[in-house]
Amino acid sequence: MSDFNRANNLFNMNMLQVSQIQVVPTNFPTLLKIPTEKPGILDHLRLLYVSGAPIPPHHADAFAKTMPGVTLQRCKSKSANT
Repeated sequence: MSDFNRANNLFNMNMLQVSQIQVVPTNFPTLLKIPTEKPGILDHLRLLYVSGAPIPPHHADAFAKTMPGVTLQRCKSKSANT
């Protein structure tokens, strides 16, 4: 398997017009940099699924300011309530 290449991945997401992605909250700092570093590369993104851990409020606030046209969907597993 080849190493992850962030630039190629972002290029492919834009070229394929990816509209939905899933991340874990630990990816938020990197995700929030993308619109500033590569303006327009996430223009097709409309829905972001987040799972695996609670989203810190400051990340949710920064997301709303950085990507105003994208819906943030928090996902919980069945075991999250136990």
